[in-house]
Amino acid sequence: MHLCGNGQEAWDYIVSHQGKVDVVISDVMMPVMDGMTLCQKLKANFNTNHIPVVLMTALGSDSDRIAGITNGADAYVSKPFNIDVLRTTVLQLMKSRQMLQGKFHADKQQEEKIDKIEMESPDEHLMKRVMKVINENMDNPELSVEIIADKVGISRVHFYRKMKDLTGQSPRDFVKYVRLKEAARMLSEKKLDITGVSIATGFKSLSAFSTNFKSLYGVTPTEWVKRNEQERSG
Repeated sequence: MHLCGNGQEAWDYIVSHQGKVDVVISDVMMPVMDGMTLCQKLKANFNTNHIPVVLMTALGSDSDRIAGITNGADAYVSKPFNIDVLRTTVLQLMKSRQMLQGKFHADKQQEEKIDKIEMESPDEHLMKRVMKVINENMDNPELSVEIIADKVGISRVHFYRKMKDLTGQSPRDFVKYVRLKEAARMLSEKKLDITGVSIATGFKSLSAFSTNFKSLYGVTPTEWVKRNEQERSG
């Protein structure tokens, strides 16, 4: 168990320890970053949106509960609370998540035994075309939503709506996410130095690259490289 003094501290810890946080129990009223904002950020991030979040607050009205659920909270506990109730709530959330993971694992085992008929849905076809445009323009800082929409052959408005539906992100945020994932891979494999990776993934400045990288991964590109070097040497 790891204790944090505020929402920002919790966010920084969670994104820098990906895969090691099983559940988040957060007070709603906190300094720097409140629990609602923390929950919203966790559920909006591809790397953390699977983590169950339990919000605790003395604000027990229906509107407060609705606000918590709207922000993606998996459970809402009013204070003062019974520790046994909280413990049971957390255990049930973790059990549900483990069952879901087990189902996907079982499904995958069965799928591997089936001769697949390859069929591509319109949404899959769209995402394949979108990723092709992004990959072909990875180092182009001028790649815009308009350019991608034009190349895949749909209107900007329709493209924006489809990307929100399919990825939960705006097209601009999705492109940035793909670039940062590629940057992390390149840094891990030491393909280029940090400046070279920044240029290769289409960021207009090194500072913008570093800021966005830390926002997603919780560490700077320099810290990411050092951590990977330590893991390799260890």
